[in-house]
Amino acid sequence: MFPPEAVEALLPHLHRDSILKIYEAAPGGEIRSGKFGNPASSAALVANVFGWFLDRPEKLIAPIGSAKTSQNVLTVTLETEVRFPWRGGRHPSLDALIRTSTDLTGIEAKRYEPFRSKSVPVFSDAFDRDVWEGLDGYNALRRKLKDGEIAFRHLDGAQLIKHALGLAAEADRTGLSPILVYLYASPNKWPDGRTVKPEHKAAHHAEIDVFGAAVAGGRVAFRPMAYRDLLENWHRLGGERAAHADAVLSAFDL
Repeated sequence: MFPPEAVEALLPHLHRDSILKIYEAAPGGEIRSGKFGNPASSAALVANVFGWFLDRPEKLIAPIGSAKTSQNVLTVTLETEVRFPWRGGRHPSLDALIRTSTDLTGIEAKRYEPFRSKSVPVFSDAFDRDVWEGLDGYNALRRKLKDGEIAFRHLDGAQLIKHALGLAAEADRTGLSPILVYLYASPNKWPDGRTVKPEHKAAHHAEIDVFGAAVAGGRVAFRPMAYRDLLENWHRLGGERAAHADAVLSAFDL
């Protein structure tokens, strides 16, 4: 049995037990710690948005943040590890991973995190290894973050860089083209009713632009996208996808 608050965090039209089993087995400990059932849970939002597609991947229009859409989605998974090109240490876990016949799209999703304080980014010496082919922009930005030449107050740039390297390594193993989607919410209020400051949201968007410009042209394409834009795109498609999108939009402050 799962905690009632975790069950209730998922919309009733989803296969709740199947989704919760994924998070129960994942290394993040979202279920055991009670984080999943928290009203501010980022994991719960991802699960609600993409959980409906786990057993119907062909219905997903891949969110790559551009005019291009991929309708040949083969698999959708949640809480998926992509391994660095070395053994040992911690490897990144993407909130969702979407595979098509040509692309490998990793999703790093945020809800309230951009509006909380950030820890100082840490990169181990392993990241200095020569495993960055085609990722010069990401690597240059990594060095600037490590040396303190640049700092993000709202965007977790270090995490995005690590996810990009993990995706690149996974793409090497699969022969697919890697895409990193940064999927974010812009909530109006915190769960306790406090207003999310508009200037913080504006600063978050500005940092997304800075990050995107720094890594442009790299082998891992960076695609930022708002949750609301993604769901409204699904709404315009009509049918079951629209009903699912409308249910998420009604339930969450995005």
